[in-house]
Amino acid sequence: MGGGGSYSNYTRSISENNNDDDCSKINFFTELQNIQPNISSYNAKDTLDVKLDAAERIYAEGEHGICGYITAIAAVQLIKCLKMGKQFEAIILNVSPTYCHVQVTPN
Repeated sequence: MGGGGSYSNYTRSISENNNDDDCSKINFFTELQNIQPNISSYNAKDTLDVKLDAAERIYAEGEHGICGYITAIAAVQLIKCLKMGKQFEAIILNVSPTYCHVQVTPN
């Protein structure tokens, strides 16, 4: 028996400070959640823009539209940085019609 959930592998700890240096060090791997149907238009190594919507949900979007949402624990610091105008990208590492594993880094 097992339950669903997301998996993230962090390359460094995220501090509670929200200075520019912390934003430049954000770098983590995660699975996108709420995968959208257009995910089949994307391939490994494609680069997606990481953005914040009006409800403060982080999403990954490319030339074919929104792929899915980022809900990793690092999202707290990522939201702070996005609100400060910092830009991030998500590079697709593995993708299928129901799964998308990305690496999130500063852009």
